[in-house]
Amino acid sequence: MKTIPENKIELYLKLGRKLACFVKVYWYFESRTFDWIKLEKSDLNYKATLIRSLDEGDEIFNDVTEFETCNELDKDENDFLEGDIETIKQWMMEKFDLKMDGFHQMNDLKVKYMELVKENKLGSQLNDGHI
Repeated sequence: MKTIPENKIELYLKLGRKLACFVKVYWYFESRTFDWIKLEKSDLNYKATLIRSLDEGDEIFNDVTEFETCNELDKDENDFLEGDIETIKQWMMEKFDLKMDGFHQMNDLKVKYMELVKENKLGSQLNDGHI
């Protein structure tokens, strides 16, 4: 996984790229979640959104961006902020204790998800009761 240098994040966003940063494995009722932040250009500034993807994958189906999300199921789960990079940086630090040095391209979320599947922290094998 290639980390985007903090000083290049705005350039990627201005070029229309969406970036992702893994936050944590968490829970939504009885379902495990893969929580991540999507960073993208908005009409006037930038937008950071906490995405809480339900754990629906395995070694084959590992595209976290295609999983159902808590954001879709519960509108109260739509935690986001629009603003300049400095405002978003402060929000991420205060809300999630994250720095801007963990962003990757969207496709790299699969790599992080697969690491967690191999560590038996996520994956449909856990939902089936197989550990």
